[in-house]
Amino acid sequence: MTRGSLILYTLPHCPKCKILERYLNSKNIPYEERNAQDFADFLMSKGFFTAPVLELNGEFYNFTSVNSLIFLLREKGLLSEDSN
Repeated sequence: MTRGSLILYTLPHCPKCKILERYLNSKNIPYEERNAQDFADFLMSKGFFTAPVLELNGEFYNFTSVNSLIFLLREKGLLSEDSN
């Protein structure tokens, strides 16, 4: 992953957004945060109607798919479980 290729679309007062933000920060994973309200039409055109949405190199993931990806990476030993 190249630096700056991760975009997190969030909403104010969104608990799942805060969880994902805290996780990325705890792993020192750099990302650009964008307000999902400002990109609502764009996100809806991609099939996303709720936040958070994570964009990685042009591919999009909702909260559930991000959690599944984290679980898989941990299971394969590619991501440590030392912080939540």
